Amino acid sequence: MLGLDRANLMNMFAELLAAGKITLVGAAAPHVLAYDPELEKQKLIFEERKWEVEMEMKEKQLQLEEEQLAVHRLELAQEKERKDSSAVKGKLFGDAMRASAIHMRPDVLDAIPFSKKLKPFSKFMGFLKNCSRCSYARFSMIKPKG
Repeated sequence: MLGLDRANLMNMFAELLAAGKITLVGAAAPHVLAYDPELEKQKLIFEERKWEVEMEMKEKQLQLEEEQLAVHRLELAQEKERKDSSAVKGKLFGDAMRASAIHMRPDVLDAIPFSKKLKPFSKFMGFLKNCSRCSYARFSMIKPKG
């Protein structure tokens, strides 16, 4: 083989290939399609449609989320407006006053301990003046007549 020129080697190779004694491997092999081009086109069309449907669903989901967010913002604004109203503030203040008030029992003898409990609270609220003089004197009118 080493003594043959290029033309003779090519002829010998062509004859062996035609006879089927050798097969081509790798880059020299003839190009054979391993897939069906028509099937690949159909797959591509299917994937495009699938992508379009997914995008439509995502857009609808985003619109729904935006609507829910707008409703939530409206609810928050209404709640804030309700909390800032004077009626709610008055009720809250009244509830706080009711909870912090010192209750006196109906017995007359409980008036003196009640006045002692009331002293610190009255200083805080500012509705009794000269608290050092008012502890027992103010309740003298509660004494039974007799």
